[in-house]
Amino acid sequence: MTKRRSKKKKSGSHGYGSSKKNRGAGNRGGKGNAGSGKKGQSKRMTEEGVQELGETGFTSRQPEQNGINLRDIDDKIESLVEEGLAKRRRQLYLRCRRSRIR
Repeated sequence: MTKRRSKKKKSGSHGYGSSKKNRGAGNRGGKGNAGSGKKGQSKRMTEEGVQELGETGFTSRQPEQNGINLRDIDDKIESLVEEGLAKRRRQLYLRCRRSRIR
């Protein structure tokens, strides 16, 4: 099946009539914030909650965060020793398995 793009190539205007009609930012209402309001309407987007700018829609999946703070370890260290996940020798704590701390 042929793509729409390759079908439109031969026409030269790509379905927009004259080649002048689909050119430049004026055809799509200006660039950036142009056309968002005149004079008294400058606050329209914030007052009415109209969201015309920025990306909207789906968000991609984020990787799961598995971090742990030193403060969390410090708070849990005594219970970890009791559970056998960490050992205490003199002033040091040893062999703390990170995957089982939570």
